[in-house]
Amino acid sequence: DVLLDDVESKYCAARKLPPIPALSHPRPPSSPNSLNEAIDEICSISDTDAQEPAAGTHKAAASSERTRQCYEVHLGGTETTRGLSTSVTKRACDRLHCFQCDFEVCTFDGFAWNEATDYLFLRNNVPELERLRPQLARQPGCRAYACQCQHRSVTGLTT
Repeated sequence: DVLLDDVESKYCAARKLPPIPALSHPRPPSSPNSLNEAIDEICSISDTDAQEPAAGTHKAAASSERTRQCYEVHLGGTETTRGLSTSVTKRACDRLHCFQCDFEVCTFDGFAWNEATDYLFLRNNVPELERLRPQLARQPGCRAYACQCQHRSVTGLTT
C-alpha cells in the first residue's frame, strides 16, 4: 500500500488536468423539419473530408468508403422519397450494397422485373440499363432493384 501511495503521489498528483468546461445544452428542435435538418447536419460530410478514389479504383471500393449509411434499410416504389433513411425519416435507401455479390444495388424507377429474370442474366448485364431492358416491364409507381445476384420489384415502402 505504501508503494502504491508513493507512485500515485509522485506521478498522478504531478499531472494536474485542466477543469472541463461546462457543456451548453442546445435548445431541443421545435418542429420535425428542424429535427430532420439537425440529423442531416450531423450526418453531412464536408467536401474537405471526402476524398476522391485513386484512378483505376473499382467503383464498389469507392462506395464502401462512404461514411453515411441508412440505419433502417427500406425499399420503396417511385412514390417513396429516396435518400438517407433513419429511425425518424423513412425513405427508400439510396445507398444499397449487396453483401452476397459485393456490388452496388441499381434502381430503375417506373419498371418491374419479369418473372423470367434469372441469376445468369443479372450477372452478365447489371448495371447496364440497355442490356437489362428485355427483362424490365414498364409499371408506374414501381421501382426495380437489382445487383448481380438478386432482383426485386417494389411498389410500397418495405423493410
